[in-house]
Amino acid sequence: SLRLRQILINYVNNAIKFTSQGEVVVSVRIAQEDAHSIVLHFSVKDTGIGLSAAQMAQLFQPFQQADSSTSRKYGGTGLGLAISKQLANLMGGDVGVESELGEGSTFWFTATLRKATNQSERLPRKTRVQGVRVLVVDDNDTARNVLDDLLSGMGFHVSLVENGQQALVEIEQALLAGNPYRVVFLDWYMPEMDGIQTAKAIKALNVSQDKRPEIIFITAYGREQLIKEVETLGIAHILIKPVSASVLFDMAMQVLGEHRIVLSQHNPDQAVKDFAYYARELRPIQYANILLVEDNVLNQEVVVDLFMGVGLNVEVANNGQEALLKLTQSSYDIVLMDMQMPIMDGVSATREIRQNPQYDALPVVAMTANAMQQDREKCLASGMNDFLTKPIDPDELFAMLLKWVKPTVFSESDEIDILPELRAVEMPTIALPVIEGLDTTLGLNPVLGDVTMYLKMLARYVENQKHTPQKIQQALQVSRFDEAERFAHSAKGVSANIGATVLKTLAGDIERHIREKHDIALIEASLAAFAQAHGQMIASLDAFFAQTTQKLPVISMTLGSAAQVELIEKLQRLLSDDDGEALALFEAYEGVFASLFAAEDYQQLKQLVSCFDFDQALHCLSALKKERT
Repeated sequence: SLRLRQILINYVNNAIKFTSQGEVVVSVRIAQEDAHSIVLHFSVKDTGIGLSAAQMAQLFQPFQQADSSTSRKYGGTGLGLAISKQLANLMGGDVGVESELGEGSTFWFTATLRKATNQSERLPRKTRVQGVRVLVVDDNDTARNVLDDLLSGMGFHVSLVENGQQALVEIEQALLAGNPYRVVFLDWYMPEMDGIQTAKAIKALNVSQDKRPEIIFITAYGREQLIKEVETLGIAHILIKPVSASVLFDMAMQVLGEHRIVLSQHNPDQAVKDFAYYARELRPIQYANILLVEDNVLNQEVVVDLFMGVGLNVEVANNGQEALLKLTQSSYDIVLMDMQMPIMDGVSATREIRQNPQYDALPVVAMTANAMQQDREKCLASGMNDFLTKPIDPDELFAMLLKWVKPTVFSESDEIDILPELRAVEMPTIALPVIEGLDTTLGLNPVLGDVTMYLKMLARYVENQKHTPQKIQQALQVSRFDEAERFAHSAKGVSANIGATVLKTLAGDIERHIREKHDIALIEASLAAFAQAHGQMIASLDAFFAQTTQKLPVISMTLGSAAQVELIEKLQRLLSDDDGEALALFEAYEGVFASLFAAEDYQQLKQLVSCFDFDQALHCLSALKKERT
């Protein structure tokens, strides 16, 4: 890789040096391939001063360059090209140049490389973009072709036009044909009809909102003028050139609102996949000890509630450092590791874990909202075994546990009442909030359609996320960009969990702008858009909870006597350790606790646990346990 980098740097530097206007394009293609090796053809094309045939004949020779006048104006280039040729030869390749005086040049080289014997598995695409129509509008041929390659590779059906007028014609024809474009990737700076004018014309089309394409601006400038004009159009999506595949994919998914379909709607045959169903499926690993490493409280609760609901044991660490400490104190069968956390992130923590031979066989599974192939490769390189994308899909989460956790061997005569079978009770209908930007169907997916759990999750969201915009703003004001990016990343994940698709998109914009070090004006504009939408969401949820008079039902569970004792003892241990997971355990099994104790005693215990008065809660629980025996 060092040799490739040296040649490319030399070629690109020369191209930029000799190109006063136009463009420099770096490209690579497969020239030849067999079972064990591959020949790659790299080229750097510019629109600079070009070379004559006589000048080209002198290149790639030691201490040679086009002529002395070139050296005086642009500086020497001969030695770099001679070294490039030597490096290419060392890689089993060659070098060359194609040029015409005054028309630009294309410098190329080839390299023969061995194929990796351990090729990482390609990240499976879980989105439904195959055949989705998108339109690319850009007057630059290279920019259009690059976007075409990237989007087509993702599965989109891509059309290309070079100006705003052609774009409007194309969009109108697609509407008439009944196959409208879903997204328009629109360059800002174009002759005659620029991106802003084109966007206004698209917005003015006499069609329903669901048939009008979403607009993503693409620009190489990123100036305040574009930001302000885009805000007036109600468009919050801006990509800064050069656009990477990861950023492009993430933005497209955000705009399309791509998400998984709730099982009961997608496949009626799977509608019975409730907690009892999964508890039976997970019986082979019902005694597993799971360590969840996650800094966000809401994300913790979503996963913990899922595990508690199916009877699995889970402990929580708030960051990588806490995870390392817990590993020295307890034995775990699997670690679920978030990637972005304060103090110590998931990648660093996993590297530390893999340095200890004691944990060679311990499965570590990444959990992250960043789902591109390079994110997976980063996880695997650190020593992680597998990869889960947020928002967490219960099917995929439980399948991952069955894949990596060693099953427990037990006989059919063993006690099976510890499975948390739900009683067949009549559940009253509970109204869900109807709020713009909140997809309750999507939000119910991570909690397996449990409305009670979902409403609790919304309440936690209001409680824990109310001040997120201010936290991001404060971090930006003191130039703590890593901290601001982490807050935005967290906001993106928890918004996805509750089904707040618009907030997920806006938080993702902030995260991306900070990560790619864009202009502070662009970051602040994205934050302003997020803060406004976030404030409306919090206010709407506050109003919903203030106005609703419905009492959330308590779901009762049937547990055998041995499981009841085990549950009480686990709550005792958590209270004794002053572990915040005690609240999650109590809420997940509150129907069981309500059935174990007298109503007055239960309410007292519930009040103490809910107020985090764990010392008094432990004293109360110990007394109640003594009474039972």
